[in-house]
Amino acid sequence: MKKLIRILLVLVLALGMCSFASAEGSKYYGGYDDTIDATIVVYQRSSQGDASNIWWWDFCREYFGINFTVTQSSDSTTLKSTMFASGDMVDVFYQFFMSSGLVV
Repeated sequence: MKKLIRILLVLVLALGMCSFASAEGSKYYGGYDDTIDATIVVYQRSSQGDASNIWWWDFCREYFGINFTVTQSSDSTTLKSTMFASGDMVDVFYQFFMSSGLVV
């Protein structure tokens, strides 16, 4: 009886190792076939380089299927006012400081 249990346990472990071997070529985060296009505006500081060249955007595109179109602005007040007034909003404001009234 103990021998049978050992053999079954070895088979289960061997089958588990086969599943890892079959996933060798797949991406760690899964990857997605469909892509989502999103716009993001980033606050530009004087010491900051080009925000569209950050590795994170490529990572999001490759592993999550999100294609960010990045825009930078150093004049946050004018940009926010223009976007809110025109109704042409970006999907994400990154590093923009807003009051709770603007967020709602």
